[in-house]
Amino acid sequence: MPDDKALDYLPTQAIADFLSADVKVSIDGVLYPSVERGEGKVNIVLFRKSSRVKPLEILKGTSLSVMIGTEEDRIDYAVFELVSSPPPSFSKDSPEFYSNWSPFDSELLYDEDRDLRKFTLQLDKNFVEVHHIKGVRIATDRYPVRRMRLER
Repeated sequence: MPDDKALDYLPTQAIADFLSADVKVSIDGVLYPSVERGEGKVNIVLFRKSSRVKPLEILKGTSLSVMIGTEEDRIDYAVFELVSSPPPSFSKDSPEFYSNWSPFDSELLYDEDRDLRKFTLQLDKNFVEVHHIKGVRIATDRYPVRRMRLER
């Protein structure tokens, strides 16, 4: 029945919740069949304990901006980093360069100091892409609905 679909997910969700919270179990995540994609496709869920993302190293005082340009049938995406110059009295080779010029904005670190998980994921800035979705395929099964009229 259509209303039973939610019940199909409950056992999987309960098991995944248990495995993700159990510190004695050394499982990074789960793979499960994709209901939306079908055809042998799978979804991957990484548990919090194994999905800490290494923060991007952005020099303090850096401004980021994005440009989206269009030319005929081509779209161009670009990210610009405007980096502040280091204090003129230090060279990049001197040890004082980094001691007086903090490489990270403290606002970006929020609770990083208290998070003891190992970094397991990292953004590769050389392979960032924008994907324009042209369509979504939904596979369905059709079932007719009968209508009956009964007399009392």
